[in-house]
Amino acid sequence: MTEAQLGRPPIFPLSPRVKHYDMGLDFMQQYRQGMVRRLLTHSVLMRKYRKQLRQLLVSERPDIVITTMGLTTASTRFTSYDIDYRGNMNLYKEAVKANVKKFNYISVIACKEPGAEKVPMLHAKAMVEDEITKGDIDWVIYRPTGYFYDIAK
Repeated sequence: MTEAQLGRPPIFPLSPRVKHYDMGLDFMQQYRQGMVRRLLTHSVLMRKYRKQLRQLLVSERPDIVITTMGLTTASTRFTSYDIDYRGNMNLYKEAVKANVKKFNYISVIACKEPGAEKVPMLHAKAMVEDEITKGDIDWVIYRPTGYFYDIAK
């Protein structure tokens, strides 16, 4: 599932056995508007996102959710806590509600090491790990190496 392919094909070819759903939500449109309209647009987009996510999870009844969600570039609009933590926790909560059997989370190496809490991206990922390991469904956490392009932020 993607939220904003907007008619573009996925970056990598998918197996014919993989079902791909695109929500068709252009989250960037909110940044082309003034502040008041931006807040309204964001609220509407998030409501549509949650509704479509719930409907997809209920209708498809997946056994597993695999999330690779994370902040991928430096941003003045979003933080690691917005994307890496809140985004993944929203997805996790919807997966629990839909009785998904397993949640696979792509974290990052060293996010639980001493001092990692001082790096927002590492801290946000560690917070997600803490939450899902206390949760109600089976989980797998992968910790690949990360690109620390914004470690100083």
